[in-house]
Amino acid sequence: MQAIGEDASNPALFTNRSTCLFAMQRYDDSLADAQRAVGLDGQWVKGFYRIGLTSIKLEKFRQAKEAAEKGLHIEVNNAQLKDILSQATAELAKLPSDYKDAKVVPRVA
Repeated sequence: MQAIGEDASNPALFTNRSTCLFAMQRYDDSLADAQRAVGLDGQWVKGFYRIGLTSIKLEKFRQAKEAAEKGLHIEVNNAQLKDILSQATAELAKLPSDYKDAKVVPRVA
């Protein structure tokens, strides 16, 4: 994306590219851009939304929940963030308490 090269301090450009990467199923790259957007502006709600959405796809449910909670501290009534929080919370409830991260298979005794 040429625009990022011209203005790498604009969080909107990173969330826009994150959206495109997500659509191409490049979830790790999408997550990195969303995190970069939030790093540029810690109040950037769209960045938290993108982190949450992509984290759900990557099965990083704790990260998704944390992103949604942070975004909701900024924009309390954001329906998209509430949806991500609900999804992440439901997925976490299904997992053993010692579950660490995405794609980790819990040990069977």
